[in-house]
This record gives sequence, C-alpha cells and structure tokens, in this order.
Amino acid sequence: MKDSERENVIDMYKHYDFACFLCKAQATQRAHIIGNTLLNRKLYGRRIIDNPLNWLPACSLKHNKKIDIGRNSIIAKKIVSVIDSMDDYSDKQEQIEQVVMENIKAREAING
Repeated sequence: MKDSERENVIDMYKHYDFACFLCKAQATQRAHIIGNTLLNRKLYGRRIIDNPLNWLPACSLKHNKKIDIGRNSIIAKKIVSVIDSMDDYSDKQEQIEQVVMENIKAREAING
C-alpha cells in the first residue's frame, strides 16, 4: 500500500471515529462499496475502485459483505455518478452512504 493510500484509509477511519459504518463497533476493515475485483477494475477503473468515497469502515466480514454492492450494476452506476459529480466532497459522502443504506435495506427486505 502506498503512503498516500494509507493516509486516505486512516482519514476514512478518523472520519467515522474508527467505528463500523453499520453498527458502530470498532472498525477493523476497509469495505469497498464497489468490490476490488479484476472485473470491477476493468469496468470502472482504478480511479473509482481506489477512491476513498468507495470505502466504508466495517467491523467484520459480515458487515463488509453487507456494504459491498456485489454485481448490482444499477447501484454501481449511482456510486460512480456521485463520485464523478461536481458536488462537495462531504455531500458526495452523504449521498453514497444513503445509497449503500438503501441497498442494504432492500436486500434485507428480500432476504427476510
């Protein structure tokens, strides 16, 4: 991990007070919203996958998996459009958090 990426990860943890995005327990993982896979890197590029706006802190693999949108290209396009928008950084962060929470709630409604 490069120093600049390490600094971005630390900044993310600090922003969330080192707490999991979902349950506020101590965060130990950086969850990619759009997963860090070869296919996603090919589809969306390094600029999106490595963007700090594509990360949220997680306390466990279970919560990391909930944050990851999987293969949902509709949600991925929303995330990409927010990252690419001209909005203020904090506005982008709030919009992305909202999209992630809506996606989690929708999946939970389907899965019971």
